[in-house]
Amino acid sequence: MFGLLPWESTALAWTVMAAVAVIAVLGPSLQWPAPLMDISPFIHAPKLPGGTVTAAPLIWLCAIAVALALAGLHGLHRRDLGDLGPSYRGGRLHDWLVDYLQIRAP
Repeated sequence: MFGLLPWESTALAWTVMAAVAVIAVLGPSLQWPAPLMDISPFIHAPKLPGGTVTAAPLIWLCAIAVALALAGLHGLHRRDLGDLGPSYRGGRLHDWLVDYLQIRAP
């Protein structure tokens, strides 16, 4: 998420974590529908010890993780790392630092 949306990545990460936690804790006890429960990756992982392990869900989870990681790396590749972000009201030091770094950049 940081590669694609750097300024929103913290809020998005916590939102995803909260959604997965709510689904894992409340979903089975409230008998939520299967499509809603399938959002959580923990539903697809085998229940060990004693559960049967099949390769298909693990391969899908790994493929999704690799795809998301590649998208994030692509986002990092296209970013301008000299950008310090939005200028906030009253942030004179921040604005001065941005101007200073842009003047000194090769």
